[in-house]
Amino acid sequence: HGPRYAELTAYEQLLQTLHDKFPGAGIFTAVLRFRGELPQEFLARGLKAIQYRHPLLRAAIVAREGTLVYEVADEPPPVPIEWIETDD
Repeated sequence: HGPRYAELTAYEQLLQTLHDKFPGAGIFTAVLRFRGELPQEFLARGLKAIQYRHPLLRAAIVAREGTLVYEVADEPPPVPIEWIETDD
């Protein structure tokens, strides 16, 4: 298929401008705690399945012909996962 494009709303453009002026602002981080065994591959595959169902989770904001747009990729980018094991 190749990438698809969708224009950002005025509010999304404002958020992107703020992000450009204040790098790191608006980064989403989740901390999850699991009890028992959970193979890392299972979590990675589950997150990838969610990305396939929701196009914005496969999107990057790019400038196209002077306008900020979402570029939605066919393949989802990898989700960075930091895995920390505890003894509790």
